[in-house]
Amino acid sequence: MTVIRAARPFSGLHSRFYRCLPIAMSAQARGAEFVVVLLMALLANNAPAQTTAEDPIEQLRREIRGQQETLDRLLLRLDVLERERSAAAITAQETKPSSQPKTVIPPEAEQRDQVGDLNAIQVKPGETPGSIMMTGPRGVSVGIGGFIKTLAFYDNHAEESAAIFYAANLGTTRDDQNGGSALTAELSRMNFDTRARAGDARVRAYIEFDFKNNSFNWRHGYMSWDDKWGQVLAGKYWSNFMDLQSQPESLSEPSLSGSIFSRQAQIRYTRRFHRGWKWTVAMEDPDSNDVIAQDSTQTRTAWPDITSTISASGERSHIQLGGLVRRITIDPDNASNFGTTGWGVHLSGHVDFGSREKLAAVFVAGQGLGRYMLGLSSTAGAFVDVDDGLILKRRAIGGFTTLRHKWNSPCRSTVGIGYATAETNPLQADDAFRASMIGIANLLCSVNRSITIGGEYEYGRRWNINRALDNNRFIFGLQLF
Repeated sequence: MTVIRAARPFSGLHSRFYRCLPIAMSAQARGAEFVVVLLMALLANNAPAQTTAEDPIEQLRREIRGQQETLDRLLLRLDVLERERSAAAITAQETKPSSQPKTVIPPEAEQRDQVGDLNAIQVKPGETPGSIMMTGPRGVSVGIGGFIKTLAFYDNHAEESAAIFYAANLGTTRDDQNGGSALTAELSRMNFDTRARAGDARVRAYIEFDFKNNSFNWRHGYMSWDDKWGQVLAGKYWSNFMDLQSQPESLSEPSLSGSIFSRQAQIRYTRRFHRGWKWTVAMEDPDSNDVIAQDSTQTRTAWPDITSTISASGERSHIQLGGLVRRITIDPDNASNFGTTGWGVHLSGHVDFGSREKLAAVFVAGQGLGRYMLGLSSTAGAFVDVDDGLILKRRAIGGFTTLRHKWNSPCRSTVGIGYATAETNPLQADDAFRASMIGIANLLCSVNRSITIGGEYEYGRRWNINRALDNNRFIFGLQLF
């Protein structure tokens, strides 16, 4: 960056103003901006002198307005040049490895939710395609953003035709034998983002909706306070037990079996340490309805779920270890309450091989994990024996691995496979869930900074105690913004 000042003094307010106005420009724009300053100087010196009869206050106001218009034009030109340089830097970074260390941006500091967002790599803080940023009189910035995503897909067996394919749902509402096709834009999103400073702290309020099931679906809604002592987040957000940095890129949303994938209300504290270390702890909304019983029974949530993680992030890798403790309580009509404690552990991470490959892996194990893990049925938390007053927690194991590759073009691909299983009980029916898996392979191409198109193949399989069901899905889609 170079700082250029006016080469010759101007008369009156012109002289004082331009001697105090540094104009920061890139080296490419230095000559053009100097010509602009020189022309302004000539115009100022050749301007007719004001009559002595004119009110000096009005003369000063007119000069200030003129200087403000000039400043606005220069700032607009500077903004254009900086955006052009930023776009060139992004392109250069994608085509060759950088020798500078990467800045690790925490998921909660990103401009918008990246999971299922095909253009997340294009969105940078302070430059949000499709958003309007406004600064109020008290320094409050308001952003309005989102994107439109349209998908067309075909299933050879599944009949539900939901935008996101979950293998664990095969055979639960339909026989899933005949297949079907659908077009949808329900994964489009709209968000409102407000940020401000409160002394040395940064505060944020964020709310986001999508349109799943053709309705206005509340996706996120939280507030955060961030200062030197750490960050406090309160509201609905991705579970603290989840690792956002390990999530793969998918044309719809990643639905690999074995993944921790949950959004719910919580109060979370995050503390960052030196060398990329981070510790989090959270109280999260409890829910014991992910159990199954021989007879209809009611559940009760007496205590919040407790989650905690510790992670370390480097230039090209990260690793995270998380833990979960939850209380599962049953409230029978004609008997006393009884319950048990579920738990889970989560180990995940990723490694970048050069600038083109990213390998990620996740392993999860526990008892009573239930709704926290993708690939399990909605009742895989526990089996309830009401007569004996027992809750038999179902042991669950799962995980996935993915590999992303960037091609010699604006395209990239992700391949991956995930698996999840929960133990069965002899008292369960023959069609009770036992395990599921999903494999994916896609090709996504960014036409420009706002449009991404692509295709994806997904194969899913569900194993019950007595049989198995599977489905092949072919997807084509595009996203604007």
